[in-house]
Amino acid sequence: MTTVKDGGFIYSNKERILKWSTELGIDASHPTLVITVMIFLLVTVGVIKNLGSTLGEEIGWRGFFIFELKKVMSFKALSIVSGIIWAIWHFPIIHLIYGKGENLLFHLAAFTSMIIGISIILAYFTFKSNSLWPAAIFHSIHNIYIQKVCTPLTISNDHSTFWIDEYGLMIPIITSIFAIFYWRKASIENL
Repeated sequence: MTTVKDGGFIYSNKERILKWSTELGIDASHPTLVITVMIFLLVTVGVIKNLGSTLGEEIGWRGFFIFELKKVMSFKALSIVSGIIWAIWHFPIIHLIYGKGENLLFHLAAFTSMIIGISIILAYFTFKSNSLWPAAIFHSIHNIYIQKVCTPLTISNDHSTFWIDEYGLMIPIITSIFAIFYWRKASIENL
């Protein structure tokens, strides 16, 4: 993979930009325009299209499961338990991506950490709104932004795989910071 430069900005993945350029019918010599238009389309049309699958998941996780757990657990406990189960539910997909590689356990741990953090955040918003729509929209935006924008625009190599995507360290770190905030907020608000 090579980098492409446009007006002072350096984009990492030229192949992805060329692919998007072809899909959009925009001249590849304007990567800023290609990226801007594609991101706009992904976060509008893509998120709405993706809502079908994320809504299906969220009906189960946030629409049913956490409300059932709330009958027997505290907010903190149900956030952790639902997060662990939600992560384990995704393990077969991660195994398909990374196989039996030497970094499989690292990617499973990073993903699990991210999912537990997201579970805290989504449980908070679900209980505060008494609706699963915030969780479904968050889930859809997360999937589109990570899977269709960030990861495709980033060059993967031996070093970046430890940081990027849903299976690297960066998202779990950021998610954990927000999760701690909402964990404390839920405690203050007696959720």
